[in-house]
Amino acid sequence: MKDIRRKIAKQEKEWLVDRLVELAIADDTVADRIMLSLAAQEEGGPKFIAEFKRQLDKAARTIANHGPESWGSEVPTTAFDAVADTLATMGPAFCQEVLEISEYALIKLDGVFELQNECELEYLVDAFRALHIDACQKLGPDPSDLAVRLAELGQQTEWGFFDGPPDGYSEILGQDGIKTFVASLSKATKGR
Repeated sequence: MKDIRRKIAKQEKEWLVDRLVELAIADDTVADRIMLSLAAQEEGGPKFIAEFKRQLDKAARTIANHGPESWGSEVPTTAFDAVADTLATMGPAFCQEVLEISEYALIKLDGVFELQNECELEYLVDAFRALHIDACQKLGPDPSDLAVRLAELGQQTEWGFFDGPPDGYSEILGQDGIKTFVASLSKATKGR
């Protein structure tokens, strides 16, 4: 790979652009990764989040169209992978966006989870939960606010991604946050 990098680095900008466009035309996954990388270079905000959510919507549709446990064929997860990989490279200035996009991804995964063997999608759940936890640790949200949000997410999802108190959030929530989480979950359950 070092050899190819060295050779590519010597090329003119126009040649590089042409090769990237050719790759993007030949492979939707490459096009998606390029679009996400370009969005990641922006300053965040609504357009940035919208591009990532668009990619996640497409990813969920692709899995849904693949069909329930399609005869053992590999689940098409590359679009989810592209989002997770790009979010993992984002700097601390993008923690709020990573938090919002990770929540959106987990809700989307919850919607397609029953369509496949859950084992095939668990690594994505783990990846987006890790991104969410990391963003929470860096942002340091109010433990009570985070507890209420996690309880809301627990109610929006059926597969227990945020059942609780959710693994990995204990240090962020602390004792008071955990109590708020349990109380919020109990209140929501009674309201059903």
